[in-house]
Amino acid sequence: MGKPEQSDRVDNALELDDTTPASHHKIPLPLKIFGTLCIVSGAALVPVLVLLILGMAVAFQQGMITGELSTATLVIFIADTVLMTVLSVMFVILGIRLLRDKRRRTAQIAEVMIVVLILVILCDMMLSGLTPDLIPYGVVLVVLIALSSYVDPSLADERELQRKLRDMETREDAEDGTLGRDETGKGFIALNFFNLFWIFVVCCVIGLMLETAYHFLVVAPGHYEDRAGLLFGPFSPIYGFGAVLMTVALNRFHDKNVILIFLVSAVIGGGFEYLTSWFMQFAFGIVAWDYTGTFLSIDGRTNGMFMAMWGVLGV
Repeated sequence: MGKPEQSDRVDNALELDDTTPASHHKIPLPLKIFGTLCIVSGAALVPVLVLLILGMAVAFQQGMITGELSTATLVIFIADTVLMTVLSVMFVILGIRLLRDKRRRTAQIAEVMIVVLILVILCDMMLSGLTPDLIPYGVVLVVLIALSSYVDPSLADERELQRKLRDMETREDAEDGTLGRDETGKGFIALNFFNLFWIFVVCCVIGLMLETAYHFLVVAPGHYEDRAGLLFGPFSPIYGFGAVLMTVALNRFHDKNVILIFLVSAVIGGGFEYLTSWFMQFAFGIVAWDYTGTFLSIDGRTNGMFMAMWGVLGV
């Protein structure tokens, strides 16, 4: 017997839910107050940031700041200012939508703002390191994450129905042995939060084990060194992020030639290692590794051997 159709699942789920979906929910007063603050703060910041960008452009054109800042620092500062301007404009748009009780696409706007805000935080970290100035950004980030979840156009009763449908589908997929696979057939696994979260966690641990073993056997034979990347727990987040990046990039390559997978993995892994080294140096002033003088070294941030390792891991 095959799986029940979507309509059958909905009927079965509705039997478990006595509520009737509502068509509209108004934005509560606290969020409207937040929307007003968004409009005021965004409208106040936009002209200031625009003037700052124009002033920087004029000063750069006249050569007034060329000698004072390095090219990389200047580029990061300009990117930070532009991102802050975009974020301020989006705050105004978000505030207007909240005041007008517009739920549709408001969640998507908040999600885009989360991405832009994370980029602003990364730029600030590269310019100033970890400072108390990042705390307000963190607070706004938490608010935006909660807001994007709350104002989603699917209402609470509808989300409950979807949850019950997902539970039914999960049980069916588990019985058929297809749980977690990509239903479209275009990729190997479903790129959902559950799969990517556990890939990140597991590979943080596996990556730490591999690096510790490599250091013990090759770099300093017989000498054990704790290679953990966090203060607590056996985790090395660089490998977790790299594994998630690999999974997303290679998901549609699962049925391709092994050599192609190896080459793509090597390029992606090498690029990720290079950018990670560059970010750590500018954000924290740390040179975490230096491969200068080794085979196919690229600025000492990655080399041929480790790109080959990324290729093997990708396969």
